[in-house]
Amino acid sequence: PKTEAASKGHVCSQQTLKGCVCSQQTQTSSISDHVEDDSWKSGTATHEKILSYTETHNDTFAQNYAGMYFDSSGKLNILLTGKKKECNKFILDTFGYENPCKTIVKYSYKELTSEQDKINNLVTDNINTQNKKDSVLNAVTSVSLNVLDNNISVTLYTQTGETDNELISKFKDEVSDSEMIAFEFSNRKTVNFVN
Repeated sequence: PKTEAASKGHVCSQQTLKGCVCSQQTQTSSISDHVEDDSWKSGTATHEKILSYTETHNDTFAQNYAGMYFDSSGKLNILLTGKKKECNKFILDTFGYENPCKTIVKYSYKELTSEQDKINNLVTDNINTQNKKDSVLNAVTSVSLNVLDNNISVTLYTQTGETDNELISKFKDEVSDSEMIAFEFSNRKTVNFVN
């Protein structure tokens, strides 16, 4: 799959095994710009192996895995929710990747994707039922997993006559009040989400 290196590094939200969906899309360059770098090659191979593994397993590593990204130097950074020492040995033994930078975050990849799927399904259902006129779901323009911030980013359309705080309150009452959601606002109504 085509991947891109963002200004902070490649950020993969790992939506599916079919390819990466980057949550950071500024100052991009092709992965081929980094092909000569052995750590980038090794990190990319590890990235694909870990994605495949976490989709098919439910062990300690898969439950603590929270995402990964390549920093600006091409180093693979693996995010975990805990058990750093145990996971470090597992990463080396299972994937052959030594010393990835590991960061402890609050939410696992499985928790984040579960919440993202729930919101996407509600938006899809709302669209398929011809948009309930007063539903806050009509204001949702995008739902994405942000690996670096360890959250689900929900963008709401602000031209509905409601203030930002009113939209957030309505979303929390109608859809989800999960702490893993971060809100953004747009004055464009383009719907951009993957289900």
